[in-house]
Amino acid sequence: MTSKLNTPGIALVFALISTGLSASDNFIRDSSFELGKGWNLFIPPESKSHGVKFEYVAGGINGSRAGRLSSDEVTRAALSNTRFAVVPGERYQISFSYKAEPNGVVATGQPGLVIRVNLLDNNKVTLSPIYVLYDGKVVPAVKTFPTPAKLATEWTKVEAIVDAPMGVSTFDINLFLWGYQGAILFDDISMQLAP
Repeated sequence: MTSKLNTPGIALVFALISTGLSASDNFIRDSSFELGKGWNLFIPPESKSHGVKFEYVAGGINGSRAGRLSSDEVTRAALSNTRFAVVPGERYQISFSYKAEPNGVVATGQPGLVIRVNLLDNNKVTLSPIYVLYDGKVVPAVKTFPTPAKLATEWTKVEAIVDAPMGVSTFDINLFLWGYQGAILFDDISMQLAP
């Protein structure tokens, strides 16, 4: 009886050992915003004058802290976290909870809230990203965004499965206001190997 060597499986074990993570660990640092560090604000040049702010605030799920991203004008800006190694062909489960503060405005043809998963190759060149919408739909491009009537104003958990395509070695997670004016709270961000 012969057996074949499972190269992606070996690569996954190596990636987990080299990072000190187990398959059930969350790849996101400060995923519940309790440490007050690990998140960076990304504001593209066209949004610099929109009054974008990021704060660690009380009022997260179960009375804990949350990350609050806000803008005085319709904008595109994000919270970014650490990059982490992935194994091509593996599936990853992303989950997050969000709550839009009342009176937020979603611009026509925009999603308001998006999780962008940047895909990088071994040379750290960014390939086409994957987008996870406010309702858990995974879409490949910005052009396909529907506009929700209004984002949820109570804590809402969103889950999605994303695949690591061949040629991708790294994921980079970004929590975006995308065509949104107002504030959104985030909590319990998770990226793990899919069960």
